[in-house]
This record gives sequence, C-alpha cells and structure tokens, in this order.
Amino acid sequence: MGEPAWRFLSASVTGPSHVLEGRPNQDAALSAGIDGRAHFLAVADGAGSRPRSREGAQQLVKSAYAAARAQLGQGHPATPHDWKRLMRVLAGDCLRRFDDWLARRVRELPARGRGDPVVLRSQFAATLLAAVIAPPYVSYLNIGDGFLIVERAGGGAQLVLPPPTNRSDAGETVFATSLRRAEALEVGVVLDGRINGVALCTDGLTEALLAGDGSAGYDAPDTLGAYFSYFADPAVPPEQLAKQLGSEDFAGTSGDDKTMALAVRLR
Repeated sequence: MGEPAWRFLSASVTGPSHVLEGRPNQDAALSAGIDGRAHFLAVADGAGSRPRSREGAQQLVKSAYAAARAQLGQGHPATPHDWKRLMRVLAGDCLRRFDDWLARRVRELPARGRGDPVVLRSQFAATLLAAVIAPPYVSYLNIGDGFLIVERAGGGAQLVLPPPTNRSDAGETVFATSLRRAEALEVGVVLDGRINGVALCTDGLTEALLAGDGSAGYDAPDTLGAYFSYFADPAVPPEQLAKQLGSEDFAGTSGDDKTMALAVRLR
C-alpha cells in the first residue's frame, strides 16, 4: 500500500433481537489484500426472513473477493473513469461467480424439482457492499442498503454512499438474488489523496453511526472523526472493533446484526 501504512479491520456481531430469538448472525465481512497496492473490503447483510441468508452473505463476500483478484490481476486502472468501468466489470464477475455457486447449492436442496427456482434462490438473499482501497482511489460497488463513509484530513467524515431513506419499507430492499439487482447496482469512485479512513457498514449500524431519521436522508456526524482516529492507533487491538459493535450503546440503537469493514491510515 506504500507509505504511510494502512490498517484494515472487520467485525460482525449478532444483533440483540437475533440473540433473543436464538438465531445466528446473518451478516458477513471480509478483509483481504489483493496485491501490494490494493486491499479488498466487503460486508454483506443476509435477509432476516430468509432461511439460508447467512450462507448467501458468506458466499457473496467470497465471490466479490475472487472477482477483485481476477479483475485486478492484470494491473490497476489509471483514471477514475477506468476504475468505475472496472468496478462494473468486477460486479458482473462477482454475480456470475455467486450465481454459479447458487445454482449448485439450489440443486442440493431437498425441495429441488418441486419448488420455484426464484423462490429457492431467494432463500439465500443478501445485500453486498464491497470496496477496493488503492490510495488515492477508493472504488466501491453496492447492491442493497449498506452505506460507506470516508474520513478526510481537514474535511472530517463524509457519507459517500448513504443508506436508502425508505428503510421502513423492507420490501424495497434489493438483494443479490433479486431480479432487479442489475438496475439497483451502484458503483462509484473517490479520488482523494487526503482520505484517512473508509468504513463499509451494513444497515444495522445506521442508527448507531449516522445522524438523521431517514425521512429526509442521513448525514455523517462530526463525532465519527474520533472513531477513525481511535482505530488508527496501532496500540488499539483489532478485537476492539467487535467490542464496540457489540457494546450496549450500539445494541440499544437497533436489534439487527452489526457489521463493519474498516480501513484507516496509521497516524
């Protein structure tokens, strides 16, 4: 990644409502290097009402990482336009890999031959937010309701990719298994050499981290800058991220699972 060095963390904790109901964490996160100049981060949120969404979320982040390694194996783009084009190609590659896995997995289900394939696929429903951190570029793809925050030296925390404002209408969420996933796909690129932090979050962290009630949109409060600074200290152990996400302060904001993938420039 070059100098100064970056630190990469990820954590996922089971939401209070899932704990009470005896359900497992249905989110997934992945943080892994691509090459000496780029790092991959992803979070996925399994649909709480779908029986195999945890499995779908886990496979989605793996498929996205495999696609990132494949697409960046021939070198890095040189312009924002080329990065954005690469992220669309990467998204398509990720979904093809996920679909191949899903087709095999659906054939293994006891209900094969007796159920609607679309319904069977939906059992693995999950959202996906993934990013390639290759300073000064931060490039991302999104399907669903995750959100992305960047922290900039001299500019504070900024909500680059906000969650949807209609979060109360769960039927509007688009998943990687949805028929409308192609039209819902979002890709973006940030080019800024002063970025000190990047956070990818599932929607279970919306109330904990963002300002606003969703009716008029959300914003990144000034207090988030201290959050990035805290984890930029190498003396803070990586396990502290999971402790933060599982704290009473966070648990009190939402019953959902809470997942974050974090990149911070060491200070």
